[in-house]
Amino acid sequence: MKRVMVVLLVIVLLLAAGSALGEEKVKIGYLRLTLSFPTFVAAENGLFEQAGLKVELTPFESGTLIISALIAGRIDANCSSATTGYWFAE
Repeated sequence: MKRVMVVLLVIVLLLAAGSALGEEKVKIGYLRLTLSFPTFVAAENGLFEQAGLKVELTPFESGTLIISALIAGRIDANCSSATTGYWFAE
């Protein structure tokens, strides 16, 4: 249940960010693991488009590469569970 709430919170935050960005594309990094599944369900069901958000999903091979991409600004968000990575990035 806690995981579902975290995923829903991330999706809501991404939708809010998309509203603020307007027509810009939001780049989301993901690992090829089941943790990323809710993001694909949201994309497949058109939830991002319904909120006016254009999303580009970008695969990564490790969490370290995702955090590096976040820090460098190559992606805007991470759909995997990487709370500790965000702490390190902060």
